[in-house]
Amino acid sequence: MKPKNTGRQILTLSLVALLSSCGREDQSSLKSQAYQGSNFSAVWSEVQLGAYPETQLAEYETSYSKFFEGSVNLLERAVNRTLSTSHDTLPRFQKLVHPIGICFAGTWSITEDSPYTGYFANGSKAIIIMRASEAMGNPTAADWRAFGLAGKIYPTTNEQDPRLLRTANFFTVDDLGGTDSKSFFDLPKTNKPDSSIHASALFMLRTLKEIVSVFSAADKDPGIRQLYPIAELGLKVGQKALAPIGFMLKSESNQRTGMDDFRQELQLKHHANGLNFGIYTSDAANPIPRRLGKIQLTKDALSDGCDHRLHFPHPRTR
Repeated sequence: MKPKNTGRQILTLSLVALLSSCGREDQSSLKSQAYQGSNFSAVWSEVQLGAYPETQLAEYETSYSKFFEGSVNLLERAVNRTLSTSHDTLPRFQKLVHPIGICFAGTWSITEDSPYTGYFANGSKAIIIMRASEAMGNPTAADWRAFGLAGKIYPTTNEQDPRLLRTANFFTVDDLGGTDSKSFFDLPKTNKPDSSIHASALFMLRTLKEIVSVFSAADKDPGIRQLYPIAELGLKVGQKALAPIGFMLKSESNQRTGMDDFRQELQLKHHANGLNFGIYTSDAANPIPRRLGKIQLTKDALSDGCDHRLHFPHPRTR
């Protein structure tokens, strides 16, 4: 199936690599506020702010023109902020990429033997906040879509834990170039996704050049999401972390609702047993992904706070 506007796919190819939560507002004031962690219940309350009416879900289309404001390169500013700001929420902002989505709360559980450390180790349990999104603002199956699934792991099992806790964040996508899949559940999401390129990219060379330039200056390997924050989470000072190279989330919720808008498809009211994703990892010694555990999502938020306040810091490449 051909998308309505295949030219936009090339944007997805380069943009998704870093920008799961990049927005256009300047958050530079946060640099002076040292990140001490956050409280799960407070962040989840902020995520729930401004619930959307079922008939008025948010709309926002990513485009080249929105990357600039006069002489200011908003894309560059947003990329640098995402890499340098560790805060779990921000003052309300407009995401330039992955602008529409639905958020969830649930649990992270590692149930199999694992050679890795931190919250990849066997027996690890935590609470988690996640956001499912689409890279270019395409909610329905009429366009090709690039689906993302980002997570924020809190090192506690108590949603009412009063402590400020540092989180570990991860990012996964199915295909950077987008696919014609009819359901969010069809394809696994990975930290090093495929990149489908289409002939229409020839008409987007100016945009591609700008994006590649910005990303190359920001991080040395934007094509893969780093996993070391999860392997380091909960370790004592001096303990050595060991993280996998590959990370994959595969749906274990096979119910198809037939809904065109992926946000409505994912609403928990349509899934009696919640949403479940298997956690798979791989490394150089074990290149075939193997299942280590699962994520179970039991609360959702289709809201302004989900789209405009929740922030997933992106770890720099090591």
